[in-house]
Amino acid sequence: MSGKKGLILGLELSGNKVSAAIVNPYHKIIGRASRTTPSARSEGVLTDEIITCAEDALKAASVTDKDIQAVGMGCPGPLNPETGVIIRKRRSALKNYPVGQILAKHFGVRVTIDNNVHMAVYGEFRAGAALGCRNVVGLWIGSSIGGCVIRDGEVVLGANRNAGDVGHMVLDASLRMKDPRRGTFDSECSKAAMERFVKRALKKGKKSKLRKYIKGPTTKLKNSDLAKAFEKGDEVAATVVQHSARYCGIAVANLFNVLSPEVFILGGSVVTKLGDAYVARVQRAAAPYVYSTDLAPVRIVRSRLGNDAGVLGAAIAAWDRS
Repeated sequence: MSGKKGLILGLELSGNKVSAAIVNPYHKIIGRASRTTPSARSEGVLTDEIITCAEDALKAASVTDKDIQAVGMGCPGPLNPETGVIIRKRRSALKNYPVGQILAKHFGVRVTIDNNVHMAVYGEFRAGAALGCRNVVGLWIGSSIGGCVIRDGEVVLGANRNAGDVGHMVLDASLRMKDPRRGTFDSECSKAAMERFVKRALKKGKKSKLRKYIKGPTTKLKNSDLAKAFEKGDEVAATVVQHSARYCGIAVANLFNVLSPEVFILGGSVVTKLGDAYVARVQRAAAPYVYSTDLAPVRIVRSRLGNDAGVLGAAIAAWDRS
C-alpha cells in the first residue's frame, strides 16, 4: 500500500448498520463513523445514509472527498462484485441495488464491492491475523454465519461469485431431516441460534443468570450478556456456547479436510465477545473429525482486527485493485 498516494474510503453495510472509515497508505484508520440503517428503509433512504456516513468519516479525518483515491465496500450477499449490484438484501425488500455504481458516480472514483465477510477476512489476510499466509479460511460467527476462502492469495469467488457462504452447510443430516430449521452451520452455531436455545432452556424452567436479560419472546439476547453469564459459570450459557463451538469445530474439520488452509480465522460478534475461550472449544471440537494432521496442524486463531476488519479489508481491497 505504501507505493501509492492518497486515502481510501472503506464502507461496510451489515443488517442494520453502515460503517465508514478513512484509511491511509499504512493501513491506519484516521477517521470513522457509523449509522443505523433499519432494514425496512427504501433504496433512496439507504443510499443517503451510506453517503452521509461516508461524509461523517471524512469530517472526522479532516479531509474531503477530493483526497479519496478509491472506495471499497463490503455488503451482505448475494451480490455481483463485477457490477457492484446487491442482488437482494436479507430481511429487506431491496433487490438489484446498484450501490457500486451510485457510489462511483457520487465520489468520481473506482468502487470495489464484495461480500462483507470476504472483505473482513481479506483485511485479516493483508493486515491482521493471517498476515504472511497464502491459504486462509475465515468463519464469521455473528447473527448469522459467513465465510471466505482465500486460495494462493486470492479470494475464491466461484462460479456464482458468492463462494464462501458456509452458513448453509448441513452438519447434521439426521437433525435436518427431522426439522428443516435445524442441522446447518447457521442454525446450530450462530448468535440467533444461541438465542433460540437459551429461550427454549428458560421456557423449560432452567435456572440461569440470563433470565433477567430475556423479558419475553421478542427480547434479543446481547452477546455481552451471554459472555458475562458464561464467564460466571452459568450452566445454560455454558451449554449453549459449547453447542455452538462443537458445530463450528465440525465445520472447521470438514473444511480442513477439503481445503487444508494454513490458518482458520474466527471473527464476528460472538467470537469478539467470547474470545479465546470460544476458540479453544472450537479447536477441541474439530480434532476428532480431522482426517490427517501428519504434515500440518489445524491452526485456529481469533480475528486480530475485530470490528474494524470489514471497513479496513474493504479499503485495502479497493487500494489493491485501484
